[in-house]
Amino acid sequence: MNITFLIGNGFDVNLGLKTKYKDFYDKYIESNAHLSNENCIKKFCDKIDPNHETWSDFELAFAQNIEGTPEEIRNILGDFSIKFANYLRQQLKICNYDDNSISSKFKSFLTNSCNLLETRDRSIMHNAYESRMKNNDNIRVNFIDFNYTNTLDQIYELYINKNNNSGVLRKYGTNNNYNESLGDILHIHGTLDDLIIIGIDSLQQISNEDLKSNNFVEKYCVKRKMNEEYGYSQIENKYVQMINDSKIIYAYGISFGESDHSRWIVINNWLRKDSGNKIIIFKYGTNFKQYDRTYRNLLLDAINDAKREYLNLLGFTEDECEKYFNQIFIIDSTDVLQFTLITNSQESTQENTNPEEETMPIPG
Repeated sequence: MNITFLIGNGFDVNLGLKTKYKDFYDKYIESNAHLSNENCIKKFCDKIDPNHETWSDFELAFAQNIEGTPEEIRNILGDFSIKFANYLRQQLKICNYDDNSISSKFKSFLTNSCNLLETRDRSIMHNAYESRMKNNDNIRVNFIDFNYTNTLDQIYELYINKNNNSGVLRKYGTNNNYNESLGDILHIHGTLDDLIIIGIDSLQQISNEDLKSNNFVEKYCVKRKMNEEYGYSQIENKYVQMINDSKIIYAYGISFGESDHSRWIVINNWLRKDSGNKIIIFKYGTNFKQYDRTYRNLLLDAINDAKREYLNLLGFTEDECEKYFNQIFIIDSTDVLQFTLITNSQESTQENTNPEEETMPIPG
């Protein structure tokens, strides 16, 4: 059985990294303050400057605000991507992996999270696991990482090194001869060591009507097309394969935003294909713990509301939600991965990070 974890930016944020786009904007705007007001990059910065909050989803805001020639769009995204990549590298430099509990907490995150579900949902998921174990199936845990950073890779390697170069998470079966083990990591948006993919899902998300049918614009800012242009079509194919080969998907730190709409359609089809397929979503700020457990209806209603929210984000209509309630599960993300990689003292050493340490030629 394959289990796949989707890892989004909430993973890095929970570990203490300032990797939200909003964390970077001030440095980016400052780095281009010297440019002429007629420069396309400076014009773009001026749109961000007074509207940080509305740019929390950079890629969607980019689609709504971008204008200019294809070359100008290329230069804007290029400048932003290179400087953002350098900013992320600086964040990674101050990550500390010395906490001896990281490995065990990572293992618990991967293997015990189902125990945090409410009674009925927990029973459904335990049955899903147990049926596979009774069939003597090995379990392989794969990852699709939407981040540009290598925090997941580092923690993955830390676990292996702490366990005598073994990726085994746990054993089961009559003679403990079957394993649940770490599998592959797919970086769907690239990495800081190679390239990073910042863009949109399709040209239809662009507000400017003149740009919606421009093939040159598409190759500069549509994620799928960018992977194709760079020769990484196999990444797109691998994503679909990993989803379709999974029986259970976990999603941690994923917002299910419009800039990855086509990715969520793949998951939508996967849920429709087999009622045995399950998705478990870690949701930030659920407030599930505020409800008195002696009267569960309020809590269960809150959980069902969260299920509807995510089913809608995955492309299901309101009328369809009830049908898929037994395939989607919600966990409060604050209950897992309770360790950090960056402390306040480490963070203070990065206050003067210069995003221009690596840059591209600025067009006139």
